[in-house]
Amino acid sequence: MRLSGIKALTFDTGGTVLDWHTGFREAFAAAGARHGIDRDWSQIANRFRRLSMEMMLDLGADGPPGYNFDEAHAL
Repeated sequence: MRLSGIKALTFDTGGTVLDWHTGFREAFAAAGARHGIDRDWSQIANRFRRLSMEMMLDLGADGPPGYNFDEAHAL
């Protein structure tokens, strides 16, 4: 296989290079601890990611988006 024709290489970094899950889980756990709340923070991190992914995938589906792509991760 010749590689000389390749001009760019891309790959998904979310979850591959970036460990988003640990950061969200730990942030949720720290906030919960400050308020005496104990939950399955791993499950909540996964739900948050799933909901933000839905927002990203739906961005512009029904016309020009009403929010910036970066706002899909805002709390």
